[in-house]
Amino acid sequence: MPLQLLVQNLLYDIAQTGIPFDNVDAELVTRPLKWNPADIGRFMLFFGPISSLFDFLTFYALLRIFHPDQVLFHTGWFVESLLTQTLIIHIIRTAKIPFLQSRASVALTATSLVVAAIGVSLPYTPVGGALG
Repeated sequence: MPLQLLVQNLLYDIAQTGIPFDNVDAELVTRPLKWNPADIGRFMLFFGPISSLFDFLTFYALLRIFHPDQVLFHTGWFVESLLTQTLIIHIIRTAKIPFLQSRASVALTATSLVVAAIGVSLPYTPVGGALG
């Protein structure tokens, strides 16, 4: 739903407000990095299929396991999309294993957790009902 997409993007933008306060891996600041346009292609070839896989798994789970009506399907899709978008912030911020080898700052972690909590709880609120 268009309104759900706008709310999802607003929440995602809020999650990103912690990025300026994030910790940077030491090896990324020891010397200037060269811009390599081929890295963008590799990024797209890696994350594109993974994102699509999560989408298909979500569709499958929603349709085959939960047998949702239209509202429940939109709600499940909204929550899954917001959570994966927020997780991606932590994945692309480092070349290391996120959360284990490289931890985000308290600010970025807090904004991510708050947005995830809002996204999961929103469908149970009157605002969620108004969003469909």
